[in-house]
Amino acid sequence: MNALQQAATDINELNRLSGLCAEARAAFEHRRTTPPVDDCTAKHTILHAGKGMVRIVDNSTGKVVGFRQSHKEAIWLAQQLENGMQVTS
Repeated sequence: MNALQQAATDINELNRLSGLCAEARAAFEHRRTTPPVDDCTAKHTILHAGKGMVRIVDNSTGKVVGFRQSHKEAIWLAQQLENGMQVTS
């Protein structure tokens, strides 16, 4: 391959890469300007309220809906609340 053929190949490769770069910039700008879609927002937040006490707070009202003694129990309760269970202390 002579120098002119190599130069032509390099120019074609640069044009292809320039197009890819423009696509990437456009995709980044779209992600930056489009608000995120948050389909999996949790309805409850688990907060540690001291040693051996964890509370579950409803995100929509800000009210405490239950207390548990361990983080694992609080997660279980929050999952049950997400599934529609009523709290009975």
